[in-house]
Amino acid sequence: MRHGNSFARRRFNQILGVLKEFSLKIVRKCEGLPLAIVAISGLLSTKNKIVSEWEKFYSSLSFELQRSPHLTSIRKIILLSYYDLPYYLKSCFLYLSIIPEDFSICRGRLIRLWIAEGFVKPERGKTLEEVAEEYLTELIRRSLVQVTKLKFGESRTRTCRVHDLILEIIVSKSEELSFCQIIEEDSSFDGQSRRLSFHNSVHNVLETIGMLRIRSCFIFKVDDQLPKPFLGTLFSKFKLLKVLDLEGAPLDDLSKDVGMLFQLRYLSIRDTKVKVLPKSIGKLYNLQNLDLKFSLVDELPIEINKLYKLRHLLAFKNNLYVNKVIDVTRGVKVHEGIGHLKKL
Repeated sequence: MRHGNSFARRRFNQILGVLKEFSLKIVRKCEGLPLAIVAISGLLSTKNKIVSEWEKFYSSLSFELQRSPHLTSIRKIILLSYYDLPYYLKSCFLYLSIIPEDFSICRGRLIRLWIAEGFVKPERGKTLEEVAEEYLTELIRRSLVQVTKLKFGESRTRTCRVHDLILEIIVSKSEELSFCQIIEEDSSFDGQSRRLSFHNSVHNVLETIGMLRIRSCFIFKVDDQLPKPFLGTLFSKFKLLKVLDLEGAPLDDLSKDVGMLFQLRYLSIRDTKVKVLPKSIGKLYNLQNLDLKFSLVDELPIEINKLYKLRHLLAFKNNLYVNKVIDVTRGVKVHEGIGHLKKL
């Protein structure tokens, strides 16, 4: 009998230990958002203390956010915050739906994307970048965006993100408004969105999309080499593309067909293995941002000098030597005439 009680106590303590682990995971999911912690703890108090039930709740937290009356208060308050935004901030806030969960985006990248999309309105006496910086500061002040890293030695934002629960809500709102669609392994195109954000996987969804519909395309956390048909389809079908962000993509060649994207304002091959820019880059007369940082490009074609609307040209790489002790910054070779690009 005593042996049976001892076993029951051990079993009980094991269950409590597992439930505690799931409690901590759920709290981490809340990331210090008081409203989320209170609402979710209230919902958990209605659950039986059964491991499988808590595990199921944690796995389906996104679905529970939509379904459970205990959590609708979070959704209502976040949506109220969204509706309270001035019109020029609504698109900027929804734009954060392009990024994956637990992903921080660089301030400069986000600001340049906003400008390329046309979200930033000119103000007298300020550059577009300064206005966009004010937009971001306002979203941070409203607690809709979190600062994840500051610039070294400054109080200026370096990277930022949105809380996972907020992200789930704005992704839902974004898809409802056909603002952007997240494409994952089993996704299919909804037929309406003008922006596509690929997460973790690139598959043949482009084949199902009609000509000219897509205006912006992003790739995040894709490890497998991009298939050539993917970029071929992208360049041939979506000739009105304004934003093409391939940062960090497993890419080692940029086809000359990129020159067909006459409306392109933003092109990033940052942190890819691309070595050469095709001469057709000179046809991108509307290009405002060209990001080659940390790529393998070491010389700019002379055709770059034709891009009179170019505002940002990022092109350097840090080479580490002597057991990563010495940090050497390597630039790129440019041709005579680049000084004619007055908007840089």
